[in-house]
Amino acid sequence: MSELRTGALLLPPAFALLLLGAHFLRAALVPLTVACLGLLALLFVRTRWAWVSLQVALVILGSVALVTALAALALRTRTARDYFGSPR
Repeated sequence: MSELRTGALLLPPAFALLLLGAHFLRAALVPLTVACLGLLALLFVRTRWAWVSLQVALVILGSVALVTALAALALRTRTARDYFGSPR
C-alpha cells in the first residue's frame, strides 16, 4: 500500500482521538487526555496489539456517538413533541 493511502486511512482515527482528547482536556481530565495522546502515538506502532488497542478505543467512542444519535431520535417522537409542546 502506498504511503499516501496509508496516511489517508490513518487520518480519521487520528482526528477522532484528537477530538476525544480535546473533550477530556476541556473537562480538565488530564490523565484521559494523555491517554488519548498515547493512543494517537499507537498509530505509528505497526504491531497487532496496537491495532487491537486502537480499535477498542474507537469502538467505545463510536458507541457514545450511537447513544447520542438514539437520544436525538427519541426527541423526534410524538411523545417528546407533546411533552415539549412543540407544534406538529
